[in-house]
Amino acid sequence: MVAELQRRGLPVRTTWNGLHAATDSVRLTRPAHPTLVTAVQRYHHGCTVHPERRVFCDCERRRAEGARIVRPARPAAGPPAPTRNETMKTCDNTSVGIVITDHQGRYLMFDRATLPPGTASAAGHIDNHGTAEDAGRAEVEEELGLTVTGLTHVTGCWRDNPCRRLPGARGTGHDWTIYQATVTDDLTPSARETKNVRWITPDALQELADRTVAYAQGRITDAEFEAAPGIEPVWMQWLANIAAIHISPDDLLRVDQLSR
Repeated sequence: MVAELQRRGLPVRTTWNGLHAATDSVRLTRPAHPTLVTAVQRYHHGCTVHPERRVFCDCERRRAEGARIVRPARPAAGPPAPTRNETMKTCDNTSVGIVITDHQGRYLMFDRATLPPGTASAAGHIDNHGTAEDAGRAEVEEELGLTVTGLTHVTGCWRDNPCRRLPGARGTGHDWTIYQATVTDDLTPSARETKNVRWITPDALQELADRTVAYAQGRITDAEFEAAPGIEPVWMQWLANIAAIHISPDDLLRVDQLSR
């Protein structure tokens, strides 16, 4: 394992094995890829269905999570591939999310065209957009082709959710700012980032939230959730904060584990 990590450009500083089994631990000299960080975090959080069993649970949901192994393809012969640090952006540890409603009380939502799966609203990193408000307006235009006519800050806080970028200065996670917005112009959604864009009634939004709860409880498989997603897990907290959905504290905790 050490040889393979080093071959992929991740120097190993130390190794350790504290269990009498086919396990080992390694310490890297620089941050690992976000997907590896996420996998380790999910393992440490233990079973989302039976949290009292911690990492030792052997239920069907826990075994299914453990079976999700990604085997990277070996590159073909040729020039050395660039390192991940050269090809991936570094996270700025900020995110903005925009809840869009209309005069009928409906919510503008879409299924994410990129991972992680889920139904969500417009969101993105602040990056070089300026303020969180500037980023919110830009994300709505980029993802949905709409112009924001009004923004109201409604909630937000630090969340440990990973993204597809390398971890930022504050590690894995984002300082979220959530707005409620009104918009104008005609919908012209981004095919790269969105699928199935639609206006959703409060009852339909709650049904999607219930599906995410069922997923967190292990009553829906990964494949079923990806094929017909509920609310993206990280969005459940924000929608609950503004009373757009109803969810018990225990279920919200289970869902939160999915977003880490």
